[in-house]
Amino acid sequence: MLDALKQNVETEIEVLREVSNNIRRLDYASPSERKLLQTSIESLRASLKLVNNSIPKLLEEISLTQKLPQKEKATGLEKIEFKGEEAVIKVTLKKEDREIFLQQLSINENLIKKLKKKRVSTEEKVEEFKAARGYLKFSQ
Repeated sequence: MLDALKQNVETEIEVLREVSNNIRRLDYASPSERKLLQTSIESLRASLKLVNNSIPKLLEEISLTQKLPQKEKATGLEKIEFKGEEAVIKVTLKKEDREIFLQQLSINENLIKKLKKKRVSTEEKVEEFKAARGYLKFSQ
């Protein structure tokens, strides 16, 4: 359980880093990008709350004394691995929070894809200078 706790804390740090990056990008975003970034931030905050809510249950399972061997009891926790475009997220959550967490992460992934598509389309609109036409060259 100690490893699961460490993994959850690392995941929280990664999510906070992504929230921070999105907040910084809000200052320079267009209005349409601003809406996507705000939705992404809200989705990340919701997933952060879910991860944070599972920590007390993990702490209950950790003890300093070594317990006698016995049948493993149901803890109500579940290990989840989410493979996104940028990273793999491994978390231990309450079973009832699993679907909500995966939904929030998929929302965030979809918004990131939309933001990337908008940036690619704006970069493609840059036009190059055309060569001067023949009559302009002839007049000089």
